[in-house]
Amino acid sequence: MSDTTTGHQAADTPSSARHVEPVDLSAVRGASAADASGPDHARVAGVTALGVSGVHSLGTPAGRAAASAGRVLLRDSGVAGVRVDDNDPTRLVVEVTIVVEYPSPVRDVADRVREQVRHALSQLGDVDVAVDVVVADVHTAADDEPSPAAQAASRAGDKAREVAGQASDKARELGGQAADAAREAGSRASAAAGAASEQARDAAGRASEQVKDASEKVRDAAGDASQKAQEALDAASQDAGEAGDRATTAAQGALAEASSRLRAAADAARSGAERGEDEVADGSAADSAGEAPASGAAPTADGPDVVVVVAQGDVTVEGDATVSVDADDAAADATDAGDQPRGEHRADS
Repeated sequence: MSDTTTGHQAADTPSSARHVEPVDLSAVRGASAADASGPDHARVAGVTALGVSGVHSLGTPAGRAAASAGRVLLRDSGVAGVRVDDNDPTRLVVEVTIVVEYPSPVRDVADRVREQVRHALSQLGDVDVAVDVVVADVHTAADDEPSPAAQAASRAGDKAREVAGQASDKARELGGQAADAAREAGSRASAAAGAASEQARDAAGRASEQVKDASEKVRDAAGDASQKAQEALDAASQDAGEAGDRATTAAQGALAEASSRLRAAADAARSGAERGEDEVADGSAADSAGEAPASGAAPTADGPDVVVVVAQGDVTVEGDATVSVDADDAAADATDAGDQPRGEHRADS
């Protein structure tokens, strides 16, 4: 049995003749799975209609099974037996399909559903609400036994829920495996990065040690070279000093020897001159007066100075008297020193 009424028919019945039952909109909104951007008109209408006395259920068995499968498979928030048309922002059209419980008056139940739904939806916004009520069936005690269609619908719903559960479990399993694989890959990548970083640090440490060793070797080599150069310079300076000392000593010895011999020669010349003066004083040279003095005679004390020159080992007396002195020993000493002595002395005759 079915009956259809419209919102226009409900408008002919004074609202004062009907009792409008209050609807807890906060509870309805809390149970709604609709988007938070707007109210779930279908759910509000469905909950309100089910709260009217005489309403057994909403929609048809097939519609309820389809709605149940949609909620499970498609995560659809639709309500079985309720359709909402809200394309017009100023007008809301709602169609509610109900099953009336026997022996409630079908028309009275439909009118109450219409008024209750319209009143509830009017509280959600300032729009014109039109409610159509469709009576799909009347439920009796005999209908408690499930019909083949209801059983099939129930089995379909159970199968859909089972498939959905399996799919959900499989999805969770695959998601867990993917997460485990991702974590394992991350761990391997982290371990590889750590190993690479450790190798880089080791290589840098080895390179630093090699550079340090090379620097130490360069500093040691430079120190050794500097020390050897200083030692060679000291040895050369010492050798040069010793050679100079030997040459100076030899020259001084030769000069002392030559001076000694010169003094001896001067003494001999002075003795000869004294003997000549004695002879002149005795008159032994009276016949040769006015002639030049004999060879080998030394000038008088008032005569010119005698110049003694030492060169190449010979001592020469320049002046009125010449005396040669053999200086072989002095030349030998000068040769040992690596130099030949030269000197000039003046002696008074």
